[in-house]
Amino acid sequence: GTDVIRTLSGSNYVVSAGTYSFNTQTTTLTVKAAANTADSTYSCAITSNEWLQTNKETAVALNVFSVVFEDKAVSTAIDQHLLCTISGLSQNTPVTWIGPDNNEISDSDTNNYVIDQGNYVFGSKSSTLTIKAAKFASISSGNVFKCKLKSALYPTDSPEAVKDMSLILLSLDVLPINKEVDAGTETTISCVITGITKQLDSIVWRKAGTDVTSLSGSNYVVSAGTYGSNSQTTTLTVKAAATSADSRYTCSITSNEWLETNKQTNVILNVFAVEFVDRSVSKKVDQSPLHAPPYS
Repeated sequence: GTDVIRTLSGSNYVVSAGTYSFNTQTTTLTVKAAANTADSTYSCAITSNEWLQTNKETAVALNVFSVVFEDKAVSTAIDQHLLCTISGLSQNTPVTWIGPDNNEISDSDTNNYVIDQGNYVFGSKSSTLTIKAAKFASISSGNVFKCKLKSALYPTDSPEAVKDMSLILLSLDVLPINKEVDAGTETTISCVITGITKQLDSIVWRKAGTDVTSLSGSNYVVSAGTYGSNSQTTTLTVKAAATSADSRYTCSITSNEWLETNKQTNVILNVFAVEFVDRSVSKKVDQSPLHAPPYS
């Protein structure tokens, strides 16, 4: 029974008494976004002297629901699933999916899409749009998809809720980090894998085709690395005893989301020698230059 104009935050509400016409008058209450966070019941109280009515109250329900539909980065090698999650619904309502061309996606377009409305449970549901892998040939990175729905409890006067997301198309890339070091020096080489959305399924480092873990185990330390921000860096630490000559290693990755098994990338580790020895000299004359031997 609180007057929204006099007592509540005035900036959150706008009342219009409306104008009389043809035996009717429509009064409205505009509820600003800041006040529209939970189900609420308002009442419009009217006074009509011609009907001897004072403060006649009628309840008006304003129910709210939330929709979560977030941007997503994906591999283009496999089918991908977009999820539109709704909570707080008073009744089950279908979700309409809209493609990058701003047209509704049809249930019959099974060559490109599969729509699953999801199960309605205690006011919540998750609708899924599956994009077939072949469809990515005609989709560009940054294209926008939308999920749209409307209250089934009050369909006539409720507005449509439309949420959009950007679909980011990734590409798989493996960047070798080659090195050249002083012979007999412990060092670490690496492969930086980008364009992934989860931890790689396997990583193997090899030398001359042989898994380094089956070589002298104390000479090599493999780290698969940790996934983060669509990237993962795997490293191979080569101990000093194994850095005596130029070598070529391979990092071999398996990524199920890219349908890649044992994808190999060469990583070069070159070494050079430096010799610089103690020397005894006379202080009376200039001495010949001190220098390292040529590169080998």
